[in-house]
Amino acid sequence: MNNLDKILGKIDENTRCRIDELQKETEARVDAMKKETDRIIAEADKKALLQTEKEEAAIASRTAAAVAMKSREVILAEKARLLAEVYRRAEAEILALPAETYTELLAGLAANAVAERVNTVLFLRDEYKDEAFDGELEGGYTLLLSADDRKKYGDAVLASAVRQVAAVIKEPPVLRLAEEDAGIAGGVVVRYGDTETTCSISVILAGLRDELDPVIMKTLLP
Repeated sequence: MNNLDKILGKIDENTRCRIDELQKETEARVDAMKKETDRIIAEADKKALLQTEKEEAAIASRTAAAVAMKSREVILAEKARLLAEVYRRAEAEILALPAETYTELLAGLAANAVAERVNTVLFLRDEYKDEAFDGELEGGYTLLLSADDRKKYGDAVLASAVRQVAAVIKEPPVLRLAEEDAGIAGGVVVRYGDTETTCSISVILAGLRDELDPVIMKTLLP
């Protein structure tokens, strides 16, 4: 029995030692796994934080860009509104000029358009030796005014335009006043054949916008 007890005691001692070793190994592995898990979680939290910061930064950037774009749109819209109002008032003031001044303005517009066209036709006729261009000169030019302008100033505009054209063209063409009205608020339309040159006040102002817009905006928004 004593030998058996000794053998059993030895086995029991060895077993406890092995169990202690296994327990220590297990604890070490668990501790290592815990540390690795903590590391992974910390790394994930760090990445999540960085991702959140990036997303927040991206959102802030997009918001700032949207606000800036909207601000530009508002500013551009306001500039466009201000400019439109300036030209609307300018046209209204021109249309409200004293009768004599306004009459001479219309006559000058008509005379300039006719003289420019006649000089172009004469150049083309001489350049290409084509007498077909004489047909336009012989046909003359027709002046169209708005209904109100034709009624108030038609005859005076025609007479003044004839004088002004005669002063710059050696052989001035025939000018006549149309019986129909031009579809414009003010100004004049010059017709020759099937072609028309529109010298309405709105068209003239529109043609000056590239030059005038910066000056106007500098005055309105210094």
